[in-house]
Amino acid sequence: MTKLEIIEKKIRNLPSKHLQSLERFIDLIYPKKQINSRKGKRHLKQDWAGALKKDKTKYTSVQLQHKIREEWKDID
Repeated sequence: MTKLEIIEKKIRNLPSKHLQSLERFIDLIYPKKQINSRKGKRHLKQDWAGALKKDKTKYTSVQLQHKIREEWKDID
């Protein structure tokens, strides 16, 4: 007997009051994998790249990191 046949037999022997719980459980575990596999890979958008090109002589990358950290502190 295959695993699927064993599971089918167990489902057929379940009391009807448990079938709804089983269906909810299956819905929890099944669609997530199905949805993720259909979406395919998503790529990171980098449309902001080069936005600071004109200021590259004004700031070093470390100075920009410090500025960003200061900005984020204000958000929290």
